Amino acid sequence: MRNMLEKFGKNISLACIFLGIGLIGLWLMTYDPNADLPASTILVRSTGGLPPVRSADLRPGNILQKAGIRLYPGDRILVDGQRYLPDQPLLPASNRVIQIIPASRVTVNQNNKQSSFLSSAATLGQALWEAGYHLTTVDKVNPSVDTLLVGDLNVTINSTRSVPVKDGKTTRQIRTAAATVGEALAETGYALTALDTTDPAFDQPVPVGKPIKIFRNSEVMELMGSAVAFKNEPVYKEDMNQGESEIVQAGENGLEIFRQRVKFTNGEETSRNDEGKVLVREPVKQITNVGTKPVVRSVDIGSESLDYYRIEEVYATSYSPCRQGYDHCSTGTASGTPLAKGVIAVSPAWYKIFAGTQIYIPGYGVGTVADTGGGIPGKYWIDLGYGEEDFVNWHQTVTIYFLNPAPANVPDVLP
Repeated sequence: MRNMLEKFGKNISLACIFLGIGLIGLWLMTYDPNADLPASTILVRSTGGLPPVRSADLRPGNILQKAGIRLYPGDRILVDGQRYLPDQPLLPASNRVIQIIPASRVTVNQNNKQSSFLSSAATLGQALWEAGYHLTTVDKVNPSVDTLLVGDLNVTINSTRSVPVKDGKTTRQIRTAAATVGEALAETGYALTALDTTDPAFDQPVPVGKPIKIFRNSEVMELMGSAVAFKNEPVYKEDMNQGESEIVQAGENGLEIFRQRVKFTNGEETSRNDEGKVLVREPVKQITNVGTKPVVRSVDIGSESLDYYRIEEVYATSYSPCRQGYDHCSTGTASGTPLAKGVIAVSPAWYKIFAGTQIYIPGYGVGTVADTGGGIPGKYWIDLGYGEEDFVNWHQTVTIYFLNPAPANVPDVLP
């Protein structure tokens, strides 16, 4: 007997241990921790409304099952206004309200792809956010994100993309889902005037792979004044000495306004067009009495005396047949008189007055006005003719004498 106990004792001990574990497991399986709790009054609300139920269970899913309410994926459970999962334990309370918000199916069309999900969110925007659609303020959502989620809903999302915008010398990236250039610029805060233009144009699709260029255009009207020179009207008087003059009416310049329309693009001038001119002040002519009565004056040149009627200070140069700036020699003159010493060239304006008259030049002698030249701007000028054999180089200021007889109608102030 003793040997038998020693032989089987170990096995009996193990069996007792396993039997004890089994009894504890069975007790745990049959034990209801809420059995001793008093039943609570549960007011279950759903879309159709249900009568109150009493339950001592603390799991919302079990309570709803007892109330005969079937949960579907995406349904939301609110217990006294707080969200709970079906198997999330509740704190004991004598009364509570369980609310069921049925899920709606949201079908999303985005970038030519379609997907769907279930949601019991209050609005479409909240549903999209909870489903992982993180939208920007410029994404296009139709219907709007404020739409209440009641029943199944089809949604279209036009997602934004990055587009460079070159505004003058500044370039920045914008994100837009707009269909046209004008819409994209408006929604991203670019204010354009009526003169501004874009490439592509406002009504064209937003470009792919190239920037939107904004051309800031403006125009101004420039006004420029220009003096209108008055005319001098001489009145010749035979009772006044030649060389004398008297201003009877002072001349006054007029004023003319020129208008130009100047256009700018991105601060750079692009065009300038004349818009006409307006004479805002008429010039007043000057009336001058000019004496024509000959006056005898004389200048001594050695042993003889020459009568003259006028003197002027001029800048004198000299020229000859082969010293006229040509690549050949020429003796031709405006009057036809061959070029030699004694031929004097003057400006075309002087030639009209003094052609054929004689002038005495100290150091040169007497010459006849018989040719024209270009002159020196801003100065009275004469060019003294020579032959090649007697040429003298002149570059100096000299006083010259206009010899009698004087031509008719010599102005008091020479042109």
